[in-house]
Amino acid sequence: MRRQRPPARDITVVFVLGVVGTLIPVVGWLIGVAAVLRASGWSGREKAVAIVGPVVVLLAVVAAVAAASGADLRLPLLAAVPLTGSLSSAIGAVYLARRLVAHQRAAEAQAGRT
Repeated sequence: MRRQRPPARDITVVFVLGVVGTLIPVVGWLIGVAAVLRASGWSGREKAVAIVGPVVVLLAVVAAVAAASGADLRLPLLAAVPLTGSLSSAIGAVYLARRLVAHQRAAEAQAGRT
């Protein structure tokens, strides 16, 4: 049986979020988020995990480091926005790509049973 490829639009969404979001930190991330929200290849939960999860984790790490150093939190958090956007894009894209592969494997397994 020939392995099916994921839909091109879903691959494009992963590319936009991962590459554009990483190269153009805040604006690129927003473009990637818009593409993810319009995509149909993932569930709402998967989209939320890919978009919100990395941002929350990265901002929490920055806040913890700033708090541990006794610094004012406003400046480190403001400085972390571009870095957080870039890293969140990359992490979210990897997550969505892995989910896309998992969906493909599940569909192939289901087709093999029938």
